[in-house]
This record gives sequence, structure tokens and C-alpha cells, in this order.
Amino acid sequence: ETVKLAYTKEYKAELQKKQRDTRNRRHEDTLAVMTTQADPTTIEQYGFDIEFQYPLIEAAWDSLKLRIRNPRQQETMGKVRLIKDSTNLRHFRVMPTEPFQVGYEYFLKIPHRGFRDINGFYNDSTELKVMLPTDEKLSNITLELSGVHNKYIIELLNEKRDKVIRSFIVNGDGPVVFPYLKAGSYCIRMTEDINGNNIVDTGNLLEHKQPEKVRFYKVNDKFLIKVLEKAEMVWNVDMEELFR
Repeated sequence: ETVKLAYTKEYKAELQKKQRDTRNRRHEDTLAVMTTQADPTTIEQYGFDIEFQYPLIEAAWDSLKLRIRNPRQQETMGKVRLIKDSTNLRHFRVMPTEPFQVGYEYFLKIPHRGFRDINGFYNDSTELKVMLPTDEKLSNITLELSGVHNKYIIELLNEKRDKVIRSFIVNGDGPVVFPYLKAGSYCIRMTEDINGNNIVDTGNLLEHKQPEKVRFYKVNDKFLIKVLEKAEMVWNVDMEELFR
């Protein structure tokens, strides 16, 4: 016997809508969305930057492939190491195990279906390309730190002081270098990281927590540091004296 099911108009309309949605679903709607970045000016410090829109349930980090092409157009395969963001489980950095070299091109291949997010979606393949800047007009700032008895956060900010360009954590004497700078104005902010959490704490009135000490490095009694083209700027900084 044949059994016929009676569908209401509302059910038929809902069924047709689901069928249309399935047909119209875009390819990108079924992918594990990720954003990637390889900034030539900060690649030595931060490496290849990868952030997924949703947390991962599968991650084949050993599937990443790093190709290195030298100035003679000869290619070799390199090794990488993974750096996980302790404050963001969706954010990762990938660094070559060997230092970056000027004139070399670096290609990081992220293969298809190497990663799966909590929605069950796999990533699409992509390849990042980067090489160190070779523009002779770029400048460097070097701070020769002494008197470092605590942990400090050393940051290079833009002229408006609303963007961190580079950040270093230091707990001993030595140089801090800000390379590949375009001509312009910058600020250098130094924070005494008393609690050692690698974050600039502004304090909490309700919890009776004092803000951490912050100093802006001055050049000629000015917070704004003017950087010219092709400049090599070096300053000796006594941290003990600065935070006294």
C-alpha cells in the first residue's frame, strides 16, 4: 500500500525555504574562517599571524609547510614552531626555527582541511608570502637599557599614542631595537610590570589596585620622537633613574 502524507501549506513553505537555503549556501559559509597576516616590518618578532573566528576542535599544525627561496631562486624547506596566545585560544603565531634573512622569500602554506572549528567546518588552503624590508629609507631606534631590576614593557607607539607598533618584555640590561621605521613621529612608553603579567595594568579603584608606573621616554624634553629617513638613533636609558 502507498501511504500519502498530508502536508500543510506552512510546512511546505518551510521545506521549500530550507531547500532554497541549501542551494544558495555560499562556499565561504561552510569554511572555518581565519584571518592571516605576515607583516614584513614585524615578521622577525611576531612571525606569521593566524586567528580563527571560532575555537578549533582539530588542528594539524604539523601539516604547515614553509618554503624558503634565496636570492639565487633556490628553494629549501624550513621548520617552524608554534606560539599559542595565552589570552586568546583562537590566536596563534608561527615562527621559523631559523632567523629571517634579508633578500630571502618565505612562503607559509596552510593546507586545505588542516583545521576544523567547533561548527564542524574545515579551513580552505592559503599561502602567505613575506620577505624582510629592503627599503634604504627606513630607520632604526635602539635603546641601550641599564639599571633593569624589574620586568618592564617597552612599547613603540604612533604619534597619536593610540596604536602599539612594537612591544618588548625585558627583565635585564641590554638593547631594545625598533627596526624598519618610516619617517615620522613616534612615542616610547615604558611600564614597570610589577605583577609580571605582561600587560599594562591601569589599576582598579574597587579592588584597591594601584596602576603600574608608566614613563614616556623623552628626547630633548619632548615625548614625540621625530624620526628622519635613513636614521640610526641610539640612546642610553637608565631604567632605575627613569622610574625613581
